[in-house]
This record gives sequence, structure tokens and C-alpha cells, in this order.
Amino acid sequence: MSLYDILDWLWYGFMIVIVWPILTGLIVWRQLDRRERSLIAFLLSLLTGEIIATILRFSMMRNHFMHYVATLAVLGLILFFYANSGRSRWIVTSIVVAITVSIPIEVFVWTGFNQINTVTETLAWLLLTSLAFINLKHLLDSSAEVSLRKNPFVYYHTGFFILGFFRAGKSCFVRYFIETSLDLYFFMDTLVVIMGAVAYSLFALGILYRQRLSVSSNAVV
Repeated sequence: MSLYDILDWLWYGFMIVIVWPILTGLIVWRQLDRRERSLIAFLLSLLTGEIIATILRFSMMRNHFMHYVATLAVLGLILFFYANSGRSRWIVTSIVVAITVSIPIEVFVWTGFNQINTVTETLAWLLLTSLAFINLKHLLDSSAEVSLRKNPFVYYHTGFFILGFFRAGKSCFVRYFIETSLDLYFFMDTLVVIMGAVAYSLFALGILYRQRLSVSSNAVV
């Protein structure tokens, strides 16, 4: 078994962690709010996209167009999870619309449909990272230390920050890695999926805390 085979198995092993928050979320679906349901839908779209991309790869077919599908999934998540209220809603929505409009421009004018990495995907992940950081900082500044540990959104924002940061880094440099060193590319790919597993675990913990809060509030009533 070669190093690349080992990295492939590691990739599949860590990627499967995404099933944990998905199943947990589906089990307690009625107790989740609109934003949390958009998180589950986003994770389902990521998992479906990875399955389709893997099938296409084993069928010796190009799967680079899946980058644009992932971009749309991230932008949809941002709209439902972060563009929810106040003045920031219109700012975030405007940025999302601008990136979305840029996708066909990138496809038909600039790089083509089978680009291995895309500017719009990088921007989408960077936007998610920035919003997660801003909201997490606001939460840390405004909440008591005791309540933070039980606040599901601390886990959500932290997970989005980790996932977005490493995905944006990979999207930004993937072409450079492929052209200079395949070992570096596979290392980065494995690192991203490992950190993704950390993020998925945080999402699952957040959902579990949401369930506990719902059960506690129902018991009080």
C-alpha cells in the first residue's frame, strides 16, 4: 500500500465524521431553529457533493465543476445562517449576490467550467470565515463564561471558522500545490479533511446542546 493509498483511506475516514452532525440534526430536527436546519442542509449538500465527485473521479470523468456547486452551497448557508437580521443582513446579502453573479462571469468569461480551483469559491469560504469570526467574537464579548459552554452557537461559529479557514486556504493554493508538488497537495487535502472532521464534531456538539436546552425549557414549562 502506497502513501497515497493511506492518505486516501485517511481522507475517507475523517470525511465520514460529517455523518455524525447530520444524523444528530435529523433526529432532533423539530427542536432546531431555521438557522440550524440550514446547517444540516449545508452538510447534506457537502456530503452529496463529495460522493458525486468521488464517483466521477473513479469513472475517470472531470469533476472540477463541483467547485461551483460547493460555492453555491456555501453562499446559500451564509444567506440562511448569517444574513438573518439588522443592518448586517443587507450587507451580507449584497456580498452573497455579488459573488453569485460573478460565478457565470468566471465560468464563461474568465477561467472556464472545468477550473480546478475558483476565485468565487475562495471568496465564499473567506466570507464564511469572516462572518463566523465576527459572530464568535461578539458572542464571547457579550456572554457570561458559564453560559458560553452550553451555547450551541459557540460551537457552530467555531466550526464554521475552522472549516472556512482551511477550505479557503486549500482553494487559494490548490493549483500551486498540484503544479509544484503532489505530496504537498495530498498533505494539504488530508489536513483540510482532518480539520473538517473537527468542525463537524463541533457542529454535532452544538446540536446536542441545542437538544438539551430544548428538553430543559420543556421541563420547566
